[in-house]
Amino acid sequence: MEIKRLSEAELGLFDFTPNAGPPGADVILTGVGFSPALVGNTVRFNGVDAIVSAASPQRLVVTIPASATTGPVSVTVDGATVPSHEDFIVTSPVLGPVITGFSPVGGPVDSVVTITGSNFDPDRLFNRVFLGDIQASVLTSSASQLEVKVSQLGATGAIRVSTPSGRATSSEDFLVLPVGAVPAMTDTRLQAEVGGASSAVSLADSTRKAVLSFSVRQGEQVSLVVTSVVLGGANQATLVVHDQMGGQVGNFSLAAAGGVFDIPMATRDTVYTLVVRLSGTTTGFNASFALVRAVRGMLEKDGVSATFTGQVGQNGIYEFSGMMGARLGLGVTSVSTTPAGGGAVIRLLKPDGTLLVDCSSFYVPGNCDVPVLPMTGTYSLTVNPSGTVTATVGLLLSTSLGDVLTVDGPAHTFSTARVGQDGFYTFSANANSNLTLLITGNSFGSNTLVRILRPDGAQLTSQTTGSATGYTVDFTPPTTGTYGITVDPYQASIGQMTLQLVEEASGSAGTVDGVETTVVLNAGQNGRYTFSGTMGARLGLGVTSVSTTPAGGSAVIKLLKPDGTLLVDCSNFYVPGNCDVPVLPMTGTYSLTVNPSGTVTATVGLLLSTSLGDVLTVDGPAHTFSTARVGQDGFYTFSANANSNLTLLITGNSFGSNTLVRILRPDGAQLTSQTTGSATGYTVNFTPPTTGTYGITVDPYQASIGQLSLGIKTAGAPSAPAQADVRK
Repeated sequence: MEIKRLSEAELGLFDFTPNAGPPGADVILTGVGFSPALVGNTVRFNGVDAIVSAASPQRLVVTIPASATTGPVSVTVDGATVPSHEDFIVTSPVLGPVITGFSPVGGPVDSVVTITGSNFDPDRLFNRVFLGDIQASVLTSSASQLEVKVSQLGATGAIRVSTPSGRATSSEDFLVLPVGAVPAMTDTRLQAEVGGASSAVSLADSTRKAVLSFSVRQGEQVSLVVTSVVLGGANQATLVVHDQMGGQVGNFSLAAAGGVFDIPMATRDTVYTLVVRLSGTTTGFNASFALVRAVRGMLEKDGVSATFTGQVGQNGIYEFSGMMGARLGLGVTSVSTTPAGGGAVIRLLKPDGTLLVDCSSFYVPGNCDVPVLPMTGTYSLTVNPSGTVTATVGLLLSTSLGDVLTVDGPAHTFSTARVGQDGFYTFSANANSNLTLLITGNSFGSNTLVRILRPDGAQLTSQTTGSATGYTVDFTPPTTGTYGITVDPYQASIGQMTLQLVEEASGSAGTVDGVETTVVLNAGQNGRYTFSGTMGARLGLGVTSVSTTPAGGSAVIKLLKPDGTLLVDCSNFYVPGNCDVPVLPMTGTYSLTVNPSGTVTATVGLLLSTSLGDVLTVDGPAHTFSTARVGQDGFYTFSANANSNLTLLITGNSFGSNTLVRILRPDGAQLTSQTTGSATGYTVNFTPPTTGTYGITVDPYQASIGQLSLGIKTAGAPSAPAQADVRK
């Protein structure tokens, strides 16, 4: 044996493996000096050129040519040729597998399927079998038959058998179906094509069924359109769609009118199977089945509208990329159907395929309120026309407009010419501050919903605007943080409105029995004015003046206890007047709130006064109540015996408007009352039910000032003269 050392630059062929094989098989050559480029190597089997599929300086992979014969292998590189020392033996070709049939035609997972044919490998380990795209377990094998078990994963589809000699595919699909849905010899079995020709189904009676298989792609949504229906005596037929594992993805009832049945979007490339069943004594069933693929398109945020136009039964799927936390508005710019009067259901799906929002049915243009996007990814908008109409629908996707508002800062205008576009504004607020959202310049043709959101996104309060141009929304932030304001125009409305945040004015309501306090409030602004009160005190509140711009407005005035709860709602004041204040229930700081109507600016005068009073004596002298302070009341007490018959004399009345005089029981409840008018004298007869101290209140109406005298006598006794001293 000669041992020859070769340099890397020299060409040498050391070995090949295997040393025998049929045409078409691969052979690996080892040596030195090979070209790393495929075309730099010429390999011949006994003089016949072979194809080089991989190359390196020490290794070549080549395919035995079809006309090769037994003989040496040679390699040529850059004009130099080296032959092998041994011959390569070319063997006869080995035939690949052939599938002639399988039984049963379908069944559930774990079913055993017998595949018949030829050229299978007798060793079961050298046979790989797939049902659809899922590998099945090979139980037994021979050259003409394989027994396989359907995997727990399914799946419906063609049967593929691979051996070392080749691969074969069945002409029909194996159907992974529940046992009762597997077609028998007498049943109708059809291969349908999505978007292809309709499939005509005829069933003689209810002992027969029809099974239609069709392929769908991942992300594809298919609708089943059934027309020309003859039920043959039955009320309805049942249509069940199964997925690749035999599970139901759709269950529909077919009536004589036919219809459109939407199959859910496919989550993978797969084969669906439709099973048509009849009931009762049905004879002569006929129908035409068509499979329609949904139109697919893209939505461009803040771009031009996309227009869906579909054929009968066809839906639309429009995708867009969305970022988590983004706020979008969806406008439906147009809706038309043939025949007229139909609509379209629009839904928005998250990237995982689950529902984000059902926008409901649209028969006319409108909009959909889209929630904040919960994740980043590709969102899908589905358009589903009603019944068998053809529809044209315009879709417009817009980013919500927004800005940062400042309390008592400048106004911001929300303005949009895009149907469905919303607004989102943020602002910082302190806990328990009293704020007003001022909405002015509203030009939207339909209602607009304005909501104020808490920092966690929950709604704090809301206002629906109509045709008026100005609105105010009073609210109190419960916590310190960043709040939101959303603006959602209804229908297909476009326009504008201006938003401004105003904090309430605050200050002193003045001193009881002091001078009046004049409050001046800007547009949309409320006021809160405080004073000190003592438990048991009796006060009167006068509203000495009310003026607004524009004229004709008013102000609601309320009195709050030190704990912030309502003591009395003094109601609306358009003109000067007064408020009947209850006895103060606690000692502390009380608040008067002034809330002007709408968006007016207002000037209001407030005057606090201690109630005037004294002690009256039955059959004693009269006492005069006299006041020049708007809103000042009177409170007098007297002692009376049970069941005595008394008369209250009211004389010398000079008040310009009515005055309410009430007699109170010892527990404060009203015993009787008298409203005085323009007359100067009145009598009130009454009988005290118990012995005790009674009260008399004097409450002038409106902004009236003046005087009147009060005296109590026993019924039938002479009238007592008025006291000389007048208490004010």
